[in-house]
Amino acid sequence: MTIPALTPEGCTERRLHLAQAFDGDLIIINNPRNLYYYASFLTPFPSLSQWGPVYLLLEVNEGGTTLLCHNFAKAAADRSFTDDMEIWSWYDGLKNPDQDIFARGAMVLCEYLDSRYRWAKIGIEAGTFPLIPGIKSE
Repeated sequence: MTIPALTPEGCTERRLHLAQAFDGDLIIINNPRNLYYYASFLTPFPSLSQWGPVYLLLEVNEGGTTLLCHNFAKAAADRSFTDDMEIWSWYDGLKNPDQDIFARGAMVLCEYLDSRYRWAKIGIEAGTFPLIPGIKSE
């Protein structure tokens, strides 16, 4: 089965429509279907990379995008249509990872948000977003 290719222009247009519908500062996307739809991020590693530890951050006012993902998904990140990416190291093949990939991904996201978006109004995909202490819904 061949998956249709998305274009950078199409992804940008879809992100603009999403941003216009949200009254806030930042949208965090991490559902694999939506990562593909909004950024053409698609990875072939179903057990390691699909749910949880990959986040697309859409800055509503500036329109910029940042992809946060682990080093096992770097090749897919390089093919995605985003303005910036932050690759964090989870497993290097030489030693066991220091913690679960999902816990590490949540920690990286918390640190990123705390350093840049401490007082922002953030929209998340509640069905796929990890539980993080200190984040509350309205």
